[in-house]
Amino acid sequence: MGAGRRVTGGSGKGQYGRPAPQSVRGASHEIRIIGGSLRGRKIRVLSAPGLRPTTDRIRETVFNWLMFREGLERSVDVFAGTGAMSFEAVSRGVSSALMIEKNPANARMIREEALKLIPGKAEVVTADALVYLRQRPGKPYDLAFLDPPFECGLLAPAAKLLAGNGWLRDGALVYAEAESPEVFEDLPGSYAMLKESHAGQVSYRLYEFRSAAEGETQAS
Repeated sequence: MGAGRRVTGGSGKGQYGRPAPQSVRGASHEIRIIGGSLRGRKIRVLSAPGLRPTTDRIRETVFNWLMFREGLERSVDVFAGTGAMSFEAVSRGVSSALMIEKNPANARMIREEALKLIPGKAEVVTADALVYLRQRPGKPYDLAFLDPPFECGLLAPAAKLLAGNGWLRDGALVYAEAESPEVFEDLPGSYAMLKESHAGQVSYRLYEFRSAAEGETQAS
């Protein structure tokens, strides 16, 4: 979820797509962009229950993995959260970033920050990702971030929609984050793992999409 991981609470229902309670609406804090042309700049993020930005350590590792990869011009952040992964990507050379976020308050905050820091390089869509990905994009993407709310069963369905509906070019890179390594087992065969690591209870991996690995049909 694009450096804005949402985790479930005791009820198991989590915070996915829910507006922040009245007591915290409008409350915000800042996180820092850690590399590239915007290094040191800060973006405002909502202080919403269950919204946990991906740590600096993980972001540093992920973008070190991506550092020497060429052709990463267009990115899609499927569960944007705070949008920090997309801001980081644009800071490091991505020319166009699409961010999908279901929570209207989160999406509004991302849009405001994008207008200030990366004008003309970002599109923020307020939508349920699993619905939005059923359509086919005008052009496939070079880089995708898949960091959904934990324990909600969203990673594999989103990965299949990206693969099956033309969202990824052959050779596109996909960053995925989950609460345990077992969650990755249901990803499509067209995702070839390149890197993996973990930090605390967070498992994260970098994949390469290989369209010829299996006969993907249009997902729905």
